[in-house]
Amino acid sequence: MSIFGLEEKASKKDAEKSLRAHAAGILDGAFDVKFESDDGGNMITLYIEVEKPSDPLDPFIGEALHRKKWEGWRYIITKVGPGYIDAILNSTATNDW
Repeated sequence: MSIFGLEEKASKKDAEKSLRAHAAGILDGAFDVKFESDDGGNMITLYIEVEKPSDPLDPFIGEALHRKKWEGWRYIITKVGPGYIDAILNSTATNDW
């Protein structure tokens, strides 16, 4: 059986609230939480702005955030460059390039 099996999940609202609170206690920079889906199904994603997204996370932060699941949801951490969250992720621009 997959580690992402059919266990009970917290509501999206509760999972997002707890992940935001956990991340806020660890991270100094910008972050956001989104629910997304891919070929594997639904997931909760923590976006973290870092200077160099290709570099590994600081060991303390990596250990504090590392999980395969968050309250029953498949959990992904995505590192993005400075400004990405406001300019791209949360942009309200309607231009579709």
